[in-house]
Amino acid sequence: MLKVTEENYEFIYPINYILERNETYQIQTEEPTALLIGQNGDLGFFIKKDFGDKIFSLDLGALGSLDMDYEAKDINEFMNRFNS
Repeated sequence: MLKVTEENYEFIYPINYILERNETYQIQTEEPTALLIGQNGDLGFFIKKDFGDKIFSLDLGALGSLDMDYEAKDINEFMNRFNS
């Protein structure tokens, strides 16, 4: 799923891409409790074990060295910012 505005885009991976993208970026090596679900350029979007449906973000080059930023309470809230 791709959401586009004039100045930004967000790509949420289809289910069949998630495992491959997580393996390619070695997500579980650097962030064992996180699952990469999409991205905007180098900015990855994640869900994390023990945080329910909350969406987080972090530059993919900073995995394991910085805390992730909170983005939204769930995928619906996250995607709704592009539907207004």
